[in-house]
This record gives sequence, C-alpha cells and structure tokens, in this order.
Amino acid sequence: MKWSFGACLIATSFLLHPSVGSAQDKMTETPYFPLQVGNTWHYKTGDIKFTQKVIKIDTIDGVPCARLETLQADGRTIATEHLSVKDDGVYRVTLEGKRAEPPVRFLKLPPMKGVTWTIESKVGGKTVKCTFKSDEEEVKVPAGTYQAITVSTPDLEVNGQKAACTFYFAKDVGMVKQVIEVTGQKKVEIELEKFEPGKK
Repeated sequence: MKWSFGACLIATSFLLHPSVGSAQDKMTETPYFPLQVGNTWHYKTGDIKFTQKVIKIDTIDGVPCARLETLQADGRTIATEHLSVKDDGVYRVTLEGKRAEPPVRFLKLPPMKGVTWTIESKVGGKTVKCTFKSDEEEVKVPAGTYQAITVSTPDLEVNGQKAACTFYFAKDVGMVKQVIEVTGQKKVEIELEKFEPGKK
C-alpha cells in the first residue's frame, strides 16, 4: 500500500461514533501540548501547507477532550481528532469520529528523557501498536529553534503496515516537528512554521 500524504497524517496521528457533548469541566493542561481553544499551528511538508486548530472542548464519556481539526490551505477540514490530557500523558481519544480503544498515549507526562512505554489499540477496526521512547533534542524549524522532548518509535504498526516515527514537542508551543519513514517510501518531514495562541 502506498502511503499518501493524507494517509501519513493519519498514521502519525496513530490512525484513530463517540458520544460527544459540550464540555463544562476544565481540561488538565500541559505546556508541551497546549490545547486551549483557538490555538493554531501552521505546518509545512515540502510544498504542502496545512494548519491544525483547537476548535472547541467536547466531553467524551465524562472526560473533557480538545477537538483538533486539520485544515488545508483553502480552509477545508481534512481530519478531526479528540485529544485529552491526564496527569500521566496526552491521549488520542478519537480520529475521524472513531474511538481509540483504549485511548493512545502518545506523550508521557511528566516528559523526561529515557522513558519507554508501549501502546496497543483498536481504531475503527484497525490495530495500532508500537513502543515509544522519549528523549531530548534541540531542533530547528521555520518557526524557530527549540529544546524539544522527542517521542520516537521504530516499530509503529497500523493494521500490518509498518513505519518509524519521531515527534518533537516544545514547551509552550506543542508539536514543532514530526518525521515519518515508511519502508520503501520517501521520508516525510512536517515542520512548524508558526504557532498562534488562542485568545484568552
């Protein structure tokens, strides 16, 4: 299977019909992935540009979750997901309206170097599994130079398709870079061009 850009976006989100309501409770927060409503990240990969934006906070099974939408340059939404923050990590709860069962912890909290953890989840009938390891690294992207926490896996497997991924999270900004390498295909690098905090 050839992985298109859209498929890579899904894969790097770990391929995730929730019962969603309006959230009243305040979300737990982490500066390594700030999820306040209105926060917007502008990314590029090669000549392609897109944005991710926190649209609102929904409640899923009693848990406040940020609804994050990925938009093309023309403003069209091409992907949606829900993320939640707990004391022990940031979790992907849904992708494209499909539940991750159990939710996928893609960033362990508090972030620190040398920590490993495994995930195995079902998302829309697809099995997602891998082992993550965290580290620290300085990274330079169009938005600036950051001291980042990295989360990497050499063995991401989505329904039998394998890839290696590395995510870079910077304090007070969130994800500033991700690298996806699928066997036999060109490496994809996604870099932050600009971060716009939402209005408080």
